[in-house]
Amino acid sequence: MSATIIPLPERRYRPNLPKLFALLDEAKGDHGELFATAVAGLAAASKFRERGNGPAECQRITDALTLSTLALLTMLGVPREQAMDGLSDV
Repeated sequence: MSATIIPLPERRYRPNLPKLFALLDEAKGDHGELFATAVAGLAAASKFRERGNGPAECQRITDALTLSTLALLTMLGVPREQAMDGLSDV
């Protein structure tokens, strides 16, 4: 007896970019606030991971890690369009 195993695709989580950019806009380019946002995003991702690995937690982790990345890219002066291009194939 043989069985055919069909691999199911893993769910892909996409960051909520409009919401994340709105959060970054509140910092108004202040590097201290952007750095605090990046650190807070990493802390949030860690907390969400501790809660579990269901779809809601995975989406929150994706958003938190993306927020941290975007905050650091903004601090480094990377244009928003270029940052979005880097996320387009995610």
